[in-house]
Amino acid sequence: MLIIWAAMTNLLYILADKVIANMIFIMLGYMIIYPVCTLVICFLFARGHGFKWYLFTAMLVITVCEYIFISGFRSITPNIIVMTIICIIFGGGIGNCFADKFAIEQQTQKAKQKKNNEDKPYKKILDD
Repeated sequence: MLIIWAAMTNLLYILADKVIANMIFIMLGYMIIYPVCTLVICFLFARGHGFKWYLFTAMLVITVCEYIFISGFRSITPNIIVMTIICIIFGGGIGNCFADKFAIEQQTQKAKQKKNNEDKPYKKILDD
């Protein structure tokens, strides 16, 4: 999900700033397309896995790094960092409301068992 979101963000930046340098496309891209895509990705992840902090923190870190190191991100009229935070909070919160808590708990338990090698059934040595 993170790679899809980062690719969408950078593709939108390249199209809006480098390829089609049109103010209408910039406004359309960063006031409609970017928030909707960020909301949808956060919603889908939170609905499937619950509100996990690591994806949303990584999205915010990527946005801040691009804002600092790429000069074109500073010129975007709506502040991209604030918009990302708002979209993460709303998308993740709404997705978490629709999440299947029982399935997420089972998935977490399976991951813990696999990590501790407890997912394999017990087998006595003398049975061989």
